[in-house]
Amino acid sequence: MTAEQRSENHIKLWKQRLESVKMTKARCWYTMKEFHQCITIYQELLSKATDEKRARLLQLLLKIAVTIGDEKLVEKFSREITIQNSGSQNFYLHKGIKDAFYGNYAKAINNFQNAQKTSGGLTNPMVANNEAICQLYNGKVEDARSHLLSFPGIPTEPIMLNINTISQLVSTSKDNSKQQLFAKHCEQMSDAFDPQSMKVLQ
Repeated sequence: MTAEQRSENHIKLWKQRLESVKMTKARCWYTMKEFHQCITIYQELLSKATDEKRARLLQLLLKIAVTIGDEKLVEKFSREITIQNSGSQNFYLHKGIKDAFYGNYAKAINNFQNAQKTSGGLTNPMVANNEAICQLYNGKVEDARSHLLSFPGIPTEPIMLNINTISQLVSTSKDNSKQQLFAKHCEQMSDAFDPQSMKVLQ
């Protein structure tokens, strides 16, 4: 390896570390509910991101926009995601998110179910999680719980958090629900996945 190649590798590694620091900083702002600070960092990273990372950042930005109830940002990030990820699943996914934003939970559930059909089943964690949330707000607590428990893949952090919250609303088998989902996938989860801090187990 030449000196020039080593220098390029060092620069690449430094940029990766800097990106990791910024992502951590954004997560800290999010935890502190400083959402606009978080958005600023994600948008800065977005301008330099590869397609794969860009898709993930746009999803995070959309989530924050929904959380803070910013209609213009929801429209903006939904449009950008739709442009980047063409296809029926994304079309129905973002229609569902928009319906949920306006409180049309029944319509949102229908769109999320259509998104599942176009992808061959319950495989997208974002679709699964959003549908469960809409079922919850539509008064179908048990359906929301069953929906998350039936997710076939490794549950994401939002799914684990929501199964905990939803299980607390179901009077029977609360602890069993949380343990059931965690036990199903615990061997496949990374070491950084801490069930105690996420209140998955009690």
